Amino acid sequence: MLSRKTLAASVVLGFAAAGLSSAGASAQEGEAIIIGTTNQLSGHTATVGRPFVAGANTFISMVNDQGGVKGRKIRFIAMDDQGNPDTGIANLRQLLAQKALVIFQPVSSAVAAPMLPILAENNALMVSYTGVEAMYSNPNYFAVGLDTTTTLGIVANYIKSVAKGNPKVSFLNVDTPASIGARDAAIATMKKIGWEIGELQTYPPTVTDFSPQIAKLAASRPDYIVGTVVDGFLPQVMMGIRRSGIRAPLVNFQAGNAESSFKTLATDQFLAVRDFLDPVEKDPAIEAMRKVAEKYGAAAEMTSNTFTKGWVTAAVTIEALQKCEPGCTQATLKQALIGLDYDPQGLGPRIAFTETKRVGAQSGRIYKWDAEKKAAVPITDFIQALQ
Repeated sequence: MLSRKTLAASVVLGFAAAGLSSAGASAQEGEAIIIGTTNQLSGHTATVGRPFVAGANTFISMVNDQGGVKGRKIRFIAMDDQGNPDTGIANLRQLLAQKALVIFQPVSSAVAAPMLPILAENNALMVSYTGVEAMYSNPNYFAVGLDTTTTLGIVANYIKSVAKGNPKVSFLNVDTPASIGARDAAIATMKKIGWEIGELQTYPPTVTDFSPQIAKLAASRPDYIVGTVVDGFLPQVMMGIRRSGIRAPLVNFQAGNAESSFKTLATDQFLAVRDFLDPVEKDPAIEAMRKVAEKYGAAAEMTSNTFTKGWVTAAVTIEALQKCEPGCTQATLKQALIGLDYDPQGLGPRIAFTETKRVGAQSGRIYKWDAEKKAAVPITDFIQALQ
């Protein structure tokens, strides 16, 4: 029997299939392949967690209706941790006790990082929608999308392609190990090619006022600002940038690229990296995904490209399951993932894992607001990080 918290998550998201109801779970208990996730289905990061879980559940529901993986249905258990690391650990233990074959990483790295000892203790596989550098010590970790270090390398490559001479680059970063580590790696690359590094400003995840950081950025008079600013803070940051007279564009990372942010800001002074398509983009691959989402009642959760990442994360995992079934174990699934080379059918870059490369996507596109089209549009092809 699933916990009240798990059942509450299924009600909140309106999931139709994939074993989230108690009836579905009991009907498939003996044969189902269990995939679990503890995620942010409520709380301040639910705007990221809900679309991810909904995207994964939609793909899994489709596969189940098509007969499952070589005749075995998939039971997808999504539990709400509200962004609380202690709750996340408790949920993870419960998922492992229910014999989950693979865990989808929570969207919050602050929740994911404390899970490392438990994952190692249980030799458990984790597949993430985006790379989190703090997790790379886990030999059973795989990431579908870009990590922050690669993303800022892509930003640097873009700036190199458009800058005149050696630009002055300042930074505005959330004060987390992954963000600061990625910033420092980007700075090292920029210094090697003679760029000037301006102001290095950080903000706590619970910031309420960006005025001090923006004042120092303005004083440094940069040509570009490289940011790791999540969507919820972007209106405040861009308003401050405009009021301070900064003319430099803010080029942002992959966790601050929602279409709603572009639409709210409506300025060509804001750019961001996307590895996977946003559901609002007019593309045949998106329309095909939307039809499936509508069938399973998940279209309302298609609010950002995190939905796409959830879909692709599930697709990559199931592709590996198809290779290692029948009788798939954690060990054989790991080997299937290591040899995987997956084409996401137009939704993003190719995803390939090897024994030494556990982050699948290695490229992304830069997006910018188009006032005429009233949408964010890519202004580059898929580009890789500047080395």
